[in-house]
Amino acid sequence: MSYQCVHMCSPATMARWRATAALALLPVFLTACQQSNVTGSALLAHQMQSDTSGLKPAMTYAVIHASVAPPRNWTQLPTNRGVLYTHQQWRSPDHGTGIGIAYIHLPLPASPQFLLFLAKTQYAGSGRNGTGHLQKQWTDSLGRLWFEAEDSDYHIRGYAMTRGLDAWIVYSGHRLRGDVRDSDIGMANRTADAVVPFLDPETAVATANPPGHF
Repeated sequence: MSYQCVHMCSPATMARWRATAALALLPVFLTACQQSNVTGSALLAHQMQSDTSGLKPAMTYAVIHASVAPPRNWTQLPTNRGVLYTHQQWRSPDHGTGIGIAYIHLPLPASPQFLLFLAKTQYAGSGRNGTGHLQKQWTDSLGRLWFEAEDSDYHIRGYAMTRGLDAWIVYSGHRLRGDVRDSDIGMANRTADAVVPFLDPETAVATANPPGHF
């Protein structure tokens, strides 16, 4: 199973985004420059305090500019690269559950709300007969904009963060049909919850030196 990041990261989607950003979306970008109210110290503290049972030690994955502690014995899928994004996924042994992180380099600064709006627009056409829909969204105590979405095949849970021209969509998901293990869903959710993006220290989302590098 290979999750698409709520259909945000398909090549066709990103191509359309790049082509229209400078024109139709320019006023929206310029008026939506509020960045994620997230600090690196808070994210790192949250990662260190997270439940790591069943997970590997946190490592820096430079390709997606993030520190991740994926589940042990899960398969890391080939990295999917586009003009504006890099998408990395991990899949459970039974292919029923997955984790994904999309690192996106934006043409102009945008808010997490705007990023989620674009993702929701694309996700609406997913599933059989276009059944994709956003169920709810909320902001947690760390300042991350969370969402839950579902189509006829998958349930997705994740969040969006932006900082300057850099953005991330982090998510976990599982099939709605077949035997999906609750333990796998739990590990996927814990992995997504503990992801820490690494940016220039002056951005307020500060980097650190986690144990190990990829």
